[in-house]
Amino acid sequence: MDTNAALAQAWRAGYKGDVTGDKLQEHIIIRDLKKSFGPNEVLKGISMTIHRGETAVIIGGSGAGKTTLLRILMGLERPTSGQILIEDTDMAALNDRQLNTFRRKLGMVFQYSALLDSLTIFDNVAFPLVEHTKLSKAQIKEKVIGMLQTLGLVNKEHLFPSELSGGQRKRVSLARALMLEPEILIYDEPTSGLDPLTSRLVDDLIEETRQRFGTTNLVISHDMASTFRIAHRAFLLIQGRVVASGSPDDLVTGPSEEARDFVLKSGVDVARLNRVPPASLAGSRKGEVTSR
Repeated sequence: MDTNAALAQAWRAGYKGDVTGDKLQEHIIIRDLKKSFGPNEVLKGISMTIHRGETAVIIGGSGAGKTTLLRILMGLERPTSGQILIEDTDMAALNDRQLNTFRRKLGMVFQYSALLDSLTIFDNVAFPLVEHTKLSKAQIKEKVIGMLQTLGLVNKEHLFPSELSGGQRKRVSLARALMLEPEILIYDEPTSGLDPLTSRLVDDLIEETRQRFGTTNLVISHDMASTFRIAHRAFLLIQGRVVASGSPDDLVTGPSEEARDFVLKSGVDVARLNRVPPASLAGSRKGEVTSR
């Protein structure tokens, strides 16, 4: 078995989720999450459930609270109140030391890749292993080269970020995020600043990664077209509240006037967009929409 196949097999062996059929295992539960900065209440009671192995997209315009929610999910901010349960562990209740350990369950793909320009692609991807494991140089090399090959970056390890295209840098950022074998991948505005063709390639990469590695994907986005292409479940944030949730199509046909208006104003022709193939849906249930 070659390195790529062995790597993929190892990831699948450690994955306990079922992304097909009727079995839905709750992976992330957010309960009544609130965050205030002084008198400014940014998050006003966020609640959502994300199932193992699905892609959930949190959509919203500027000032909706997406960035604050992202920082709380990554442990960079503490909520004022509420819970973030991941496999029955409340992130909000962990102390700093516990939180640093728990973060290894999470992988972060940053908005503009956030690669270190002075380091080669190899060193960028190897960074988490060097910092957080005791693997030998040979073991690190095997894992890094194997992941780069898996993500279509053959013979790129000696290059620098400036020598890659925008789409390739996204792949490098994803490779780095996967190095510690996280259960959950968080994407921050993954298509921001990309041309339409590259945006579509990034969408395909997100779905391919979910299927190959069995990750639960949480995507923070303002891109409605991308949301329709990749989301099993979408949550619309407006002024710190979830005003509607369900499949992307549910946002169009559901009871929330705010959701219908948001999709309409996005200017996207939703009838012409491809969706995630129905057979791969993890948690979409037709008509599962909430509005408040």
